[in-house]
Amino acid sequence: GIGGGTGFLSGLLGIGGGVLSVPALRRFTTLDMQHAVATSLVVIALVSAAGIASAAAQQALVLDHVAVSFIAGSALGMAAGRRMTRRCSDAVLQRLFALLLVLASGRMARAAIA
Repeated sequence: GIGGGTGFLSGLLGIGGGVLSVPALRRFTTLDMQHAVATSLVVIALVSAAGIASAAAQQALVLDHVAVSFIAGSALGMAAGRRMTRRCSDAVLQRLFALLLVLASGRMARAAIA
């Protein structure tokens, strides 16, 4: 299904699940943008928890000051983004998401060509 396909591509390409799952959820379900983003965040959290448990079991989990500051910054940024989501229309959120994808893909294309 949708989850298996986005998970496979995320693992293969090393990209965040939201980049694939949000567009897939919008295309193949009736979820609006806010609910697609929220659903994607829940999936990412659950998959991340499994990854953390696996890394810890293999004694490969490193929580140094860089990791802790990255985690804290990510959590604060995510909370701010969720707050902003409530204030934006579906159309605005979809345009912002599309712009982010265009910018990221342009940067990747330049790096691949150079």
